[in-house]
Amino acid sequence: MAPLGIKIGTPQLWSGDLDTHDADLAVLAPLLEGTFDHVGWHLYPRGDVGVDLIERFEATYRDLLGAFPVICTEAGYLDAADYSGGAANLTPTQKAGFLPELVDAYVSRGYGISYFELLDDPDPSASEREASLGLVECPEVDPATWVDKPAFDELAAYLRRA
Repeated sequence: MAPLGIKIGTPQLWSGDLDTHDADLAVLAPLLEGTFDHVGWHLYPRGDVGVDLIERFEATYRDLLGAFPVICTEAGYLDAADYSGGAANLTPTQKAGFLPELVDAYVSRGYGISYFELLDDPDPSASEREASLGLVECPEVDPATWVDKPAFDELAAYLRRA
C-alpha cells in the first residue's frame, strides 16, 4: 500500500479490560510484523484525562511492536444524565474541562487523536451510553433541535489556540 500513499494501522483491540487487551495484543503482535505503518488504538479515559492509560499503552505497544507513530482512533467521554453502568460518566462541565487536556495529551506526544464523537443520538431516556458521547446534544433528528455542548466550545477554543 505504501506506493499508493495509504497508511496501514494496527487493528484496534477492545480496551474495556486492560489485561484482556494486553493478552490479545501479545498473541497478535507476532502476526503483525512488517504489516503496518502506525499503531492504532481505541482508548477511552476512565473519568479523567487518562494519561496513565496512554503511558501504559505506549509501554505495552512499544514492548510488543516497537516504536511507531500512534493514532488513537477513538477516545471520548459520555455524559448521559441518567446512565447507570460500568463506564465513567461525567457531567457536561467535567467533559468540557477534560477534553482539551485529553487532546493535548496526544498532540504533545506527536500522536493523532480522533474524538468519538461529534453528534449524540436522540435518547429520550438520557441513559444510553453510546448515545451521549457527542459534542452536540441532539434531542431529535431535526438539526433545528441540536445544541452545542460545553465540550464543543472548549474543543473549538483549543483548536483556535493551536
